[in-house]
Amino acid sequence: MSQVISSDAKARGYRHPYYELPNFEVVAGAVRTQSVVEVITYSPILERSDDIPDWIKYTSRTDHTWLAASVDAAVQRGTSSRHEYDMGPFTPAVYNVAKNGTIYDADGPGPFSPLWLISPPPFRPGSVNFNIISFDFAQEGFAVLNRTRNAVFSRILVPEEFHNLQELVMTRDQYETYHNEIVINGQDHDAYSVYMAPVFVDAFDTNSTLVGFLSTFFTWDRYLVNLLPQGIRGIICVIRNTCGQAVSYELVGNRVSLPL
Repeated sequence: MSQVISSDAKARGYRHPYYELPNFEVVAGAVRTQSVVEVITYSPILERSDDIPDWIKYTSRTDHTWLAASVDAAVQRGTSSRHEYDMGPFTPAVYNVAKNGTIYDADGPGPFSPLWLISPPPFRPGSVNFNIISFDFAQEGFAVLNRTRNAVFSRILVPEEFHNLQELVMTRDQYETYHNEIVINGQDHDAYSVYMAPVFVDAFDTNSTLVGFLSTFFTWDRYLVNLLPQGIRGIICVIRNTCGQAVSYELVGNRVSLPL
């Protein structure tokens, strides 16, 4: 998808960060389904605090089509109903969320990376312009991505860290309804990670300007389902990362669960 954004922006003459992909949900929704991930977002990079006023002017315009088109796609897909969505204005500020839930305007020297394109479409448009790299895991990932110019996996998140982000785009009732559809074998997920992929001005030139990144939120247990035939049990899968973390699952036939 990174190359799709780069090539589309160039073909249509967009000047980053002022870019939108009207059919973002059509493209990202297909990627979510095929890769079994929960959320995909695109965030442009604002290098300095001086860039924020012009960005807010851009996102405050009324001619953006991506959210309405994304809602149409979600409704046609049958995953939600139109009345669930708040189609009000986007947040008129780039903002951070503290660990205690306090919301405050993003400040400091930058960079900033506001949420912009979101799949599935947000029930709450106020999630747009949340500075995602104000979260520790995204800040850590962005630092590596910016240095290496390559995609990166975040550390393993605890559920609360993912839920804090999820609640920016959904009410609690909407979140519970949505999440009940994606639990595996009646068991809630316990280990989330984020895959962050860079978006460059030139689709295949990693030496060109880094203008944004895609964030893909997923759970590791989803990739362990249906790996074994029925009747095979007692296999323990341990996933370790370079952050010194590990999570274990028990595979019993086509099911996966936390080991006792």
